[in-house]
Amino acid sequence: MRTTFWITQIRNIGKMLNRPHTTINGWLLRAVQLGIQGRYEMMREGRSCRLNPKQFAQLYADITAEPNECGFESKVWTCRIIVIHVKKRFGVQYTEHGRYNLLDRLNFSYKKPRQKHPKSASRQAINKFKRESNAIVKKYSNKNYKIFADDE
Repeated sequence: MRTTFWITQIRNIGKMLNRPHTTINGWLLRAVQLGIQGRYEMMREGRSCRLNPKQFAQLYADITAEPNECGFESKVWTCRIIVIHVKKRFGVQYTEHGRYNLLDRLNFSYKKPRQKHPKSASRQAINKFKRESNAIVKKYSNKNYKIFADDE
């Protein structure tokens, strides 16, 4: 009977705070075990880097050089080439998500080239269109016309 009362109370608190009752229960258990500061979740350590600090420094030196100096035919480093290089040189396999984390630890960012549409207008053509359309809008708005724009 007493445990039913506490379960009901925990569920009511969860509804009031818009949290699952399991979260409220965890908060209470940690507060009882660790004191009031125990209500916060403790920081957990993540998995350590698969490369030791010496290998990590060597990889950084390799990546700051060009890939063709490391035996690749490419002129730029890609994530795939980095993973192959790490596997060949250090015998460590990285997953797809792990390679982005590796780049982040090396203070590099992943950049993906964006394709430009072959029929897209040049910067000059865009600026010319803006100037001409602004002139037309100004001309007719001064004559109290209502101006509407429609795109395809």
